[in-house]
Amino acid sequence: MASQSSTRGAFTPQRIIESALTIVARNGPTSLTVDALRAETGLSRGGLAHHFRSQTELLEATIRHSLDAYRGALEREVSGGGDSIAGYADVTLGTGMRYRLALMLGLAQDPGLLTEWAAFFRLQDANPGGSELVSTACLRRLAIDGLCWTKILNPHRFSAQRMERLATEVLTWSPEPIDVESLPTSPSRRHRGATKERILQAVRHVALKLGGSSVTMERVRNESGISKSGILYHFDSKGAMLQSFFDEIAAGSAEISQAGLGERGWDLRTLAYARANIAHSDATMTLLWILAISSAPHLSSELAKSSRIIDSAEDALPEPLWLDVQLRRLALDGLCWSDLIDPQRFSRLDRDGLLRRLVGRTQDELFPRLATTRSVRTQTGPQ
Repeated sequence: MASQSSTRGAFTPQRIIESALTIVARNGPTSLTVDALRAETGLSRGGLAHHFRSQTELLEATIRHSLDAYRGALEREVSGGGDSIAGYADVTLGTGMRYRLALMLGLAQDPGLLTEWAAFFRLQDANPGGSELVSTACLRRLAIDGLCWTKILNPHRFSAQRMERLATEVLTWSPEPIDVESLPTSPSRRHRGATKERILQAVRHVALKLGGSSVTMERVRNESGISKSGILYHFDSKGAMLQSFFDEIAAGSAEISQAGLGERGWDLRTLAYARANIAHSDATMTLLWILAISSAPHLSSELAKSSRIIDSAEDALPEPLWLDVQLRRLALDGLCWSDLIDPQRFSRLDRDGLLRRLVGRTQDELFPRLATTRSVRTQTGPQ
């Protein structure tokens, strides 16, 4: 029987980190604990401590190693002068998809550890060429990102054949702005009381600052300034708060699938999708995925059903149009994930340029009431 010291020596930090990623892939980002890693590797607590002195040190090393491995694979893919977008797709949707799990790990446990990943994505955006070329390349990468997250979190959303078609089509995809003559001037949102809205906004803030797994009643109370009894009046548990987010998304999914009738209904639904998923830049749908995989895994299957409700409205479209519609939505998904990882990745001007290419509208045109509020504040100055 091998001694503990020889077992410890056989496990390099890289092998331990790969074991950590295996745990995350199998059981979700909050499942990575010292005890889970001990069970996976056979190492003792002391054996793990020989390489990583704390949970935080393990998280930092896993996220850094994943970025280095992903970046290295990407550099090797394009080192011979190959197409950078094709290389990005091959790595992101292939061997490198495993290393994207580190982003989930950071968002669930400590978003502050993702600064190096954020810098990497910004570097990808800084390509030479005209603004339209840069925009097209960026939109393709965002759609690839959206497809990657779909494969990780909702792998049955598309058939294998359609998944392959999307992965091929995105390499040459260049979306033209859609032209929608009319759309309701504000997103339809269910009215919530001011106190309830403060509580849910506090949930968002805690999740975005500290990670999805950090949402607790106590932290929500401190963030919102509302007493525990006040919170319990609206939500009797943390699960009830998460369910409230899901109910909003489920209702929005039904509205999106029904938006617009006739042969051009798809463009109205795409605009409605943009409004629902990037509303006020809080990326609610993506945040809910993080909360679900962090604290309420059963919600992930319900979220997948909501995605299917939206997608089913487009099933009868001709293949070229179906591909274009889905790539627009995947790019919007990629933009949502980008907002969570690095809210400052795109300037307002660049963001509006991307949105105009995807849905024919800028952020202020999507949310005119917010634009009016900003304009009034600018004109009147601080009160």
